[in-house]
Amino acid sequence: MLRLPRNDMVTLRRIPKQPFVHITLSVKNGKLVLQVKNSIDPSWLPAPNGKRKGGLGLENARQRLELIYADQYQLHIQKLPDSFETHLEIELL
Repeated sequence: MLRLPRNDMVTLRRIPKQPFVHITLSVKNGKLVLQVKNSIDPSWLPAPNGKRKGGLGLENARQRLELIYADQYQLHIQKLPDSFETHLEIELL
């Protein structure tokens, strides 16, 4: 779970303007809820040659979540013009 905020901190180094990260952690209805919103460089574009530029941390986080929590979690990631929003819910036993 710490991988998501860590990825956001790494991303901030590439943003020339005022970067931000907002992290909220709570327990609601028997679920651990993590919400992370971080700024991105609006001028960033994927590599034109089709090779990956970034996103490996999120892919690794998804794989770990699947291995540890299987179908007991929900992960939603949304890219906005100037930020990424990540919402993770993990069912508590």
